Amino acid sequence: MLIAVLFLALMPSVAVAQQVQWTLRSPSAISTHAMAYDAARGVSISVGGFAQGSYPNATFAWDGTGWTRPVASGLSPIMAGHAMAYDSARGVIVLFGGDGGQTWEWNGTSWTQLAVVGPPTRARHSMAYDSARGVTVLFGGS
Repeated sequence: MLIAVLFLALMPSVAVAQQVQWTLRSPSAISTHAMAYDAARGVSISVGGFAQGSYPNATFAWDGTGWTRPVASGLSPIMAGHAMAYDSARGVIVLFGGDGGQTWEWNGTSWTQLAVVGPPTRARHSMAYDSARGVTVLFGGS
């Protein structure tokens, strides 16, 4: 399975609007996946999604030059429509959503499901880590 990474490079400009340039790193037919940058390990982590009629339920790591698959399993069977954010205080990626509205954490080697009471099951939401307050914020979804 191939996954695409597009890099957004902001180019200096004297105009008010900045020019951008995207670079395709590999072809992709995956959708409804989630991705977050893991600063502790210097990689971007992509999880789940829908590709070619199935849900691959895979974790991929992008190190700036290529993709690896650091873990083969651990998440629920269907992981799509979820969101992720990197918790810089704890050095983990927090994932919420997917099949059954579950909360998971990635520590760089494995996924662990958390037994927490969270919001109702949802998809198509966004998440970000608020380092000033030390909390992960979830917004929107359906």
